[in-house]
Amino acid sequence: ISLLGGSSTLRVWTDGEERSRVALLGLVTIPANGDKNVSVKTKLYLDFGEPLRIDDDTEINYNNVSGLVSLRKGTAEGSEVNIKVAISTEKELVTIITEDDLEYSENYFLSLTSSLEDYYNNSLEATTIEFETENADGIENLNNIIQIYPNPSLGRFKIESNNQEISSIKIYDYMGSMVLNVSNLDRNDYSVDISNKKNGLYFIKIDFSGNKSITHKLLKLK
Repeated sequence: ISLLGGSSTLRVWTDGEERSRVALLGLVTIPANGDKNVSVKTKLYLDFGEPLRIDDDTEINYNNVSGLVSLRKGTAEGSEVNIKVAISTEKELVTIITEDDLEYSENYFLSLTSSLEDYYNNSLEATTIEFETENADGIENLNNIIQIYPNPSLGRFKIESNNQEISSIKIYDYMGSMVLNVSNLDRNDYSVDISNKKNGLYFIKIDFSGNKSITHKLLKLK
């Protein structure tokens, strides 16, 4: 999207792309800049790919991480959305959870409000990305046509669509890492096996023709 100062590079990936490191510093955001039809129940992530700190050498921690992120509605200077922010123990992943569901058909602006740096003093500048939430029309109907069973699951489960062909399926773990990407399906059902993955909560993004998509949760047990 843009090059930042020093040796840092800002690159935004879409859901369907594998993550990779770019230059010395990279920022992955979920959702990505320009994403549309984002679920109103989505979690937001800033993935630095390596441990970072604030550019005055201050360590990022539970007490100050909330001040590094903002989410606004409508415009970059619009009303602020109430969020809860957490930093991973490794200081490389920020998770943002909205206190309420986002609004349908609305533009949102997610900002990293402070410059950061790695422990070699390579900088990552403050930046803002924009995304748009899904349209309420037809969302309920789409959810009703999908069945995922069994759920909870031991890792083997089936996804079925009653009357719309599924074009692709992407599965993410609770940290936002993609564990499965199946494209060009054009069918109404698909059997999934993630029994070799860790137990926990997974997010299943199901894409249909016409740029429609929905996301379901699945709990993987032992």
